[in-house]
Amino acid sequence: MTTTVSQPAPPSTAPREVGRSRRARVGARVRSRVDGQVAIILGVMCLSLSPVAAAMSAQASSSTTAFLRCGLAMVVLAPLAIAEMRRRGRLGLDARRLAVLAGIFLGIDYILWVKAVYVAGAGVTTVLINVQVLVVPLLALWLERTPIGARFWWAMPLMVAGVVLVGGLLETGADAPDLGGVVMAVVSGVAYGAYIYVLRRAGQRAPRHLVGPVAWATGSAALVAGGWAVVTGDLTLSLAPSTWGWLIALALAGQVIPWLLIGRGSRSVAPATVGALMLGQPVLAVLLGVLVLGEPISLLQWLGCLLTVLAIAVATLRIRRPRSAADGT
Repeated sequence: MTTTVSQPAPPSTAPREVGRSRRARVGARVRSRVDGQVAIILGVMCLSLSPVAAAMSAQASSSTTAFLRCGLAMVVLAPLAIAEMRRRGRLGLDARRLAVLAGIFLGIDYILWVKAVYVAGAGVTTVLINVQVLVVPLLALWLERTPIGARFWWAMPLMVAGVVLVGGLLETGADAPDLGGVVMAVVSGVAYGAYIYVLRRAGQRAPRHLVGPVAWATGSAALVAGGWAVVTGDLTLSLAPSTWGWLIALALAGQVIPWLLIGRGSRSVAPATVGALMLGQPVLAVLLGVLVLGEPISLLQWLGCLLTVLAIAVATLRIRRPRSAADGT
């Protein structure tokens, strides 16, 4: 009589495959966040050039500069948006409405921002508009119930202190910034934060479209700024060739390139992180103001730059402790 010895069944590979799939998804999310943060940082570097270009185009009125910044940008954005529409279909109605609303905030921001640059200086103004770092996550908390991480709240005092110091708000006498310019810059920053938040929502409604939301928002901002220039009688198109050159640079480096990058990056990055990364702009703007425009900077303002960089690190960088065998690995 032959005895059949049963062989043990091979171990199932299902748990192993599930583990690999889970790790792949986590890795994809991490890569998406990192890519988004890199895109935002590159966009911020481009935006940092815009106050220099605006200051060099001071021959134009503030509303003219705001209008031409957006109008010239549309020369590039419109063909790109049409090509994108042919490839991926029309932008949805909700996304278009949100982009137009974002553009209204952007138009208000640009009119006030350029005027503040002329009055208070490029570096000071660009720092003060970064009250947007408060506006973006707080709007997300209010309208979407998006939680704000504890690290953001821990970094908030550093952020506020950095903005105050870089803005020269503790300076006295001849070194004190113009109060009217400070107010315009702060109100501009609130509108700026609303623009970033609403544009992010528009991008989320149209994940396959990158150029479309930026183009609709830029066209809307051009109408707002141009309308204001006409109503106030400030529209001036008879400008020197050098001024036109700086306005073209402002349109490309201040509107087209950065907002395509920031619009792409902000889709995969939390609102609080977007706001914190945008704080790199004032530091670079102050440095460019010193190097290019010869704007003075005090010791307190240098300290503010250091605090701002530290705040960005606290709000955005994650420090992970190594997992040990006691953690189950």
